[in-house]
Amino acid sequence: MPRNIVLSNHKLFIGIDHRGTIRDLYYPYVGQYNHLSGHWIRKGIFCAIENGESFFSWLDTDEWTIQSRYCSDTNTFTTYYSHPFQNLAVEEKQWLDSNNDIFHSKIKLSTSFDKNIHVGFFFTHDLRIDESDIGDTAFYHPLLNGIIHYKGDKSFLFTAQGKDGALDQYACGVKGFKEFQGTWLDAEDGKLGMNPIAQGSVDSTFRFQTTIQPHQDTEFTYSIIAASSIQDCEKIYSLQQAELATNRLLPPSKSQIEKKKGKTLESLYQQSIQMLLSHTSHNGAIIAACDSNIMETNRSNYCYFWPRDGAHIASILLKLDYAPLVDKYIDFIRDIFKQDPPYFLQKYRPDGCVGASWHPWIIDNQYEKAFQQDETALTIITVLEYIAKYPHSKKNDDLINNFIIPAGTFFCEHIYPEYDLPKPSWDLWEERRGIHFHTTCSVIKALKLMSCNIDIQNKYPAKAKQFQNLSQKMLQALNQFFWNNQEKRWYRCLFVSDKGDLIPDYAADSATLSYSLFQLEDLSNPKHRNNFDYLKLNLKINSDIGGYARYSGDYYFRRSEEYPGNPWIISTVWFGIVGKLLGETEDLEYALEWCLHRATDTYMLAEQYHPVTGELLSVSPLTWSHAEFINLYQIANM
Repeated sequence: MPRNIVLSNHKLFIGIDHRGTIRDLYYPYVGQYNHLSGHWIRKGIFCAIENGESFFSWLDTDEWTIQSRYCSDTNTFTTYYSHPFQNLAVEEKQWLDSNNDIFHSKIKLSTSFDKNIHVGFFFTHDLRIDESDIGDTAFYHPLLNGIIHYKGDKSFLFTAQGKDGALDQYACGVKGFKEFQGTWLDAEDGKLGMNPIAQGSVDSTFRFQTTIQPHQDTEFTYSIIAASSIQDCEKIYSLQQAELATNRLLPPSKSQIEKKKGKTLESLYQQSIQMLLSHTSHNGAIIAACDSNIMETNRSNYCYFWPRDGAHIASILLKLDYAPLVDKYIDFIRDIFKQDPPYFLQKYRPDGCVGASWHPWIIDNQYEKAFQQDETALTIITVLEYIAKYPHSKKNDDLINNFIIPAGTFFCEHIYPEYDLPKPSWDLWEERRGIHFHTTCSVIKALKLMSCNIDIQNKYPAKAKQFQNLSQKMLQALNQFFWNNQEKRWYRCLFVSDKGDLIPDYAADSATLSYSLFQLEDLSNPKHRNNFDYLKLNLKINSDIGGYARYSGDYYFRRSEEYPGNPWIISTVWFGIVGKLLGETEDLEYALEWCLHRATDTYMLAEQYHPVTGELLSVSPLTWSHAEFINLYQIANM
């Protein structure tokens, strides 16, 4: 299930699916570690009325009608549940504490029944701390009237409290081992076994007991406190009690919940900004996606910092004036950039360690450190944007001396001198190794910007001249070797034969729009229009869903052979932007409306969609998708 709700304060990250169930719990980095690992924190309810009638139901089942809405100016969500039993209704407002690593859920229960209904509201916690169920402990803490799960330097306190009831039962037990299924099963008869502690592969459940009186609502607050120790949980809990005592534990109230029908571009824009902020960790790592649902198709995920994605997103944050976060991003890339080698590897974990990869380190029986050169080039472009915006930043000298100059020097060395083109690396889509059009465009753009930087010109005049000369030669080579004069469009890639000949890849690829997106040559050049028209014809998804594929024959999550691939937010936005650059406002308007139509009710954008059904595919939300929409929206509103 894609994530319908995302809450983050740069350390604690909560992901909630479309049934209102918490599926992701990351701490202390966004994207690392997921202490649920795709399992869940469920909600269940047991109701009993005075005539003896009773029932139990988990709120994530199809018995409930569920709808979620978000607040347009705050990172706050409200989910509405309704059940036919006595018109039972549950309203759940969720937010993160502004000062501490606490998730809050204020729950309001109501019914149309004319007699008292006695309710046991259950929460069950199926954690795997540090993404392992080995060596966890769960215990009931009587002084806090809550349950703590802990292991090593991670502790999580789960509590519920309110003036209309109390947490009155609990159970800690073994789950997923031998015949033990977990304490969640114990909840279904409305009562818990009161076991106070368990170790190993464990889960926990507690009950909040309350009564819904006729024509009245009852409220209570469920909270998750994340900390590095049991003692810190206790301290934060005490602060929370002080807020409760002064009635300050309230959700943000800057705006009203959007209850009106229909989605708006402005709300999608605001939510997209929130997605960029939510996926930025406290140390500056910008994470691609935290949706652990992808683990069902591959035992890996998107919880990584890709320098490619990070550069795009940091550039947007820079334009939006989120200076503190961009400063953190700058610190992060400086920490992971090593001058040997003078380029970025494919991806990194949120803590800065090198991430998992599928790119081999041996090519034709020769050692080669796998990398995507465009990732380093795109990062240089963003860093130079940062230097231009903050020319007096104390970080600039270090960035130029120890990042830009070493990386730029590598660009000048990592070329075929006979072609003036970069030597092979992996492509934008991370699928093939060769001399790629997008990579070449990004290197040209980076070289141009480096040569124009006044600090580089003053301190490294020879380097500035070298960067300028190579950018000019590489642009000439781009036109000479990548242009398909017969079809009037760009090749996406060139492969080098054993004899040293350049062999073109003829696939239509939206990445060749980078020539126009980077505006490497004047927009009056007919190559912009010719390539754009060719790609529109060959990558358009001619179904009711619409949109544009990444490239012809795209195999990733492929669902139909009738279309070039699945429609992606990224590629569809690119068509809108380039269309606008070429004077086609209808392309821009199409992309805007298409993104809005594809967004969920809570304004989440996935990576890609089923070309026939519109089903969300891969991960959702994808940070890069939201960044591209922000760019599109800003261009439309210039």
